[in-house]
Amino acid sequence: MSPSIPQFQPRLIPTIAVVILVPLFIGLGFWQLDRAEQKRDLAAIQHTRLALPPLQLTEGINDAQVEFRNLVADGVFVPEKTVFIENRKYMGRNGFHVITPLRVSGSQR
Repeated sequence: MSPSIPQFQPRLIPTIAVVILVPLFIGLGFWQLDRAEQKRDLAAIQHTRLALPPLQLTEGINDAQVEFRNLVADGVFVPEKTVFIENRKYMGRNGFHVITPLRVSGSQR
């Protein structure tokens, strides 16, 4: 009597799972590579813009101009509109953030 060699018999459910999951995982891998490239590009833009001299904050500046830029603003703080954001930790100690708006010189906002 010779020992028989077991025959490979794929089951239906695992086969369907592999057929669906392998392309999905390959697609997710390419998605991760694309996201990594996007993040590298964004980091390069941030590095370039942060190296530029500070931009004077005025009324005519839009969001695209100030993104990742250092700003300089002249104005007066508006203490009556101060907001406290509670339950913040700093170096292991409880505290809060203080947010006080700045009325930019030459602006109504």
